[in-house]
Amino acid sequence: MMQSKQGIAWVAWTAGLMGWVFFLTGVCAQDGGGGRPDREKTAAEEAAIEARSSVLILGRLLGACGFISRESYWLGKIGPGASVIVPVHLYRGNDYYFLAGAGSKSAVKLTLLDSSGNPIDGDAASGHGRSVVGVSVKSSGGYFLRVEAGPGKEKSYCCVSYAYR
Repeated sequence: MMQSKQGIAWVAWTAGLMGWVFFLTGVCAQDGGGGRPDREKTAAEEAAIEARSSVLILGRLLGACGFISRESYWLGKIGPGASVIVPVHLYRGNDYYFLAGAGSKSAVKLTLLDSSGNPIDGDAASGHGRSVVGVSVKSSGGYFLRVEAGPGKEKSYCCVSYAYR
């Protein structure tokens, strides 16, 4: 069973480090690893990189607690106030943390739903363009992850992945 308060406190504490980590991730992504940019990245590419980077970083932080990050992820644009449903298959007995990143200027919220569309209680935290929800499911099967974008003026990139143990 998950240790709710400790898990969320740890994620919340690490969220304070995210600004610094985003800066470093941005610097490394800009030069392509070779020290010279081949070309200038578009604003859309930068937004997608920022969304994916935030999920990768949160996944690595959870790795320190014994979680294994999934290689696969969902990346797409979500309009202001809109939501997207991502199907996932979960197994009883595992602890899961779902991670979403939408960039520092966007808002995102995650909700795990059972096969009937009912929300599942879990540890949740969101802010600064990131959202995390931790759950332990009671039965194996298909579930749905609702990804909701916050208010805004235009669509923003969002990346979703998860870690388990």
